[in-house]
Amino acid sequence: MMNKLFMIVLSVCCLLMAACGTDNDETPQGLRIVDTDVDLAAGGGTVEVALQAAGELTAVSGADWCRVIEVTNEKITLLARANYEYVSRATQVTVSDGSNEQKIVVTQAGNIFAPDTDQQVLRLGNAPSQTVVRVNSSFDFKVSVQKGIDWVEVPSASKEEGFLLVLKENKTGNPRACQLMVSTNEGRKFFYYVYQYEASDLLGAWESSQIYVKWDKKKIDKAYSLSATEVTKDAEGDGYTIKMSLVGTPVVQYLKDPSKATISLQATYEDGAFVVPIGAAQKDFILTQEVDETANSRTADNTALEEEVVLQTLYGFSVAASSNIYAKGNFGFAPLLYQDGSVGMSYQDVTGAPESGCYLAIALFDGQQFSTAALKDYILFPDIALFK
Repeated sequence: MMNKLFMIVLSVCCLLMAACGTDNDETPQGLRIVDTDVDLAAGGGTVEVALQAAGELTAVSGADWCRVIEVTNEKITLLARANYEYVSRATQVTVSDGSNEQKIVVTQAGNIFAPDTDQQVLRLGNAPSQTVVRVNSSFDFKVSVQKGIDWVEVPSASKEEGFLLVLKENKTGNPRACQLMVSTNEGRKFFYYVYQYEASDLLGAWESSQIYVKWDKKKIDKAYSLSATEVTKDAEGDGYTIKMSLVGTPVVQYLKDPSKATISLQATYEDGAFVVPIGAAQKDFILTQEVDETANSRTADNTALEEEVVLQTLYGFSVAASSNIYAKGNFGFAPLLYQDGSVGMSYQDVTGAPESGCYLAIALFDGQQFSTAALKDYILFPDIALFK
């Protein structure tokens, strides 16, 4: 009986010793790669991939941009060249211990180089200021200030932090603007635009101006000179008024009273732009259009009534680049930098609509009816350029 009990205890001890021996054995059993997926930035560089293996290892890369520079039983070190292309790329590194084979998938991101669209146009006040401007870039870049500009400085720039923009105080009494070029050694570039002004700098007469007129049914499509456009602050409240004379345009010949060829736009000042809500009636700006003779009432002798006309009230409207007329929303005026270096005032998209750019239109309705069914015609102003 004692012999049997002794044998049982001995067997249990042997099993426990075997189990303990297995737990404490640190010798790798075969090839094991800790992470078989490696993601690299476009800038490249070295990366270590941890593994566990016994015996001699070999590692072979499937692409020349990813080299194997060291192989041990604990890690593999890879060296990836910089990726200057916009598209990402991938390859495999095959690791073998002679009997087993595993693959490491190496993916490298493409070269990102683009402005931060939220800051690509900066409208800042006249006070001296410093602003950090973000840039989406995989590599270092440089920032060049437009030639002849002494009120803007860029003391530092890096791919991690963007660049620091420093503005001196604007004491000119007028809006001013400049262009910044962001570029890399590979020749890629894009632009930021910096404006500095206050609402008070935009008030007064804008005397040297042009307007483009396009009347859908009358095929008017040409630039015309505008007489002075007045921008004033309302006596009460926070509103502004933009009065624009169309005396020099073909629109005048279709008005009931040509002397009243001035549209008056009510606006607020928000984020550096005069924001004009659409749908405001221009009560004194009335067009006279003869009724189609086929639709006119006639006298007993079948002659048309000459005095019969349709009076249509004009309304301020917003039209996107797609030429759709919008019944709700806003459009805006703000300073704009032109190619010759001059600063004028023109359309600024403040609608938030997916279309690029919104501009002024005047929709002609039958009487005071404000509906699609009552829309008779419309005049578009694809571009307005105001200069002091």
